[in-house]
Amino acid sequence: MSCDILGSKIDVHTGGVDLKFPHHDNEIAQAEAHYKHDQWVNYFLHSGHLTIEGCKMSKSLKNFITIKEALGRYTSRQLRFAFLLHAWNATLDYGTNTMQEAEQIEKLFNEFFLTAKNLLRYQGAENEAFVKWGSLDKDLNAKFLSKKSLVHEALCDSIDTASALNEMRDLVKETNIYIGSCRQASRDPNQSLIKSIANYATNLLKIFGVIPDDSTIGFPLSATGSTSAGMEAVAEPFVTALARFRDDVRIVARKEKGGSMSKLGAWIDVVS
Repeated sequence: MSCDILGSKIDVHTGGVDLKFPHHDNEIAQAEAHYKHDQWVNYFLHSGHLTIEGCKMSKSLKNFITIKEALGRYTSRQLRFAFLLHAWNATLDYGTNTMQEAEQIEKLFNEFFLTAKNLLRYQGAENEAFVKWGSLDKDLNAKFLSKKSLVHEALCDSIDTASALNEMRDLVKETNIYIGSCRQASRDPNQSLIKSIANYATNLLKIFGVIPDDSTIGFPLSATGSTSAGMEAVAEPFVTALARFRDDVRIVARKEKGGSMSKLGAWIDVVS
C-alpha cells in the first residue's frame, strides 16, 4: 500500500521499536526484491514504548489509560512537557514522577514569563536601547548566547528535546538569579535582555507545540490555553496602572532611603 502511493523508494518510515525485527526487516526484503534495488527506505525512525508506572499498558493489568482520562488529570500543556522531557526513541513511563517533573517545568516557565511581562509592561522614560550594560547584564548575555548554542546542538542531535528543555530550564534559573541580583543592587534589570530571553523561550516553546502561535510572550491567560489576546487585552489597562503605581512607589522609596515608604517599596519588590 505504501509503495502504491509513495513509489519504489521511501524517505522516512516510522514505527514502534518493537517493529524493528522482524516486521520491518521483512518489509525491506520484500520491497527490495520486488523493485530490484538495494535501498527501499532512507531513514527508519523507531519510537520508544509508553509504559504506565513502569509496566506495559494493558487492560488485563488494569493500568490502561486513555488520552481523555489523562486530560482529566493533567492539562494538554503538561502532557506535552512530559513527552518533550523524554527522547522520542526512548521509553516514556507515564506516572506520578514523570508528570510531577512536567508540572514543575511548566511552573518554572510560567513564573518566569509572568515576571518578564511584569518587568516589560511599563517602560520607563529612559530608552532601553541606550542603557549602559553592567557586569551583571554582560554575564547573563554570555550565558544566554551559550544556552542558545547548546539548544541548537541538542536539536541537531536526533531532535533531543529533553536536553534542549534542560538548557532552557537552566537559562530561566540564571535569569531569575540575575533579576534577584539587580533588585538587591537597587537597580532595574536590563529590559532589552529580559525581552530577548523571554521571546526566545516563547518561540522555542511555540515550535514544540506548547504555546499557541497567537501568544506574544509566555503562556496564554485563557483557561483552555488556546488563545491569549482576549483576556490580556481586558487585563492590560489594570495591570499597567498597577505596574506604574509600583514603579512610582519604588522611585520614592529609593529617594527616601528609610522610613515607611522604603519599607513599602521593599514589600512591593517581594510580592511583585
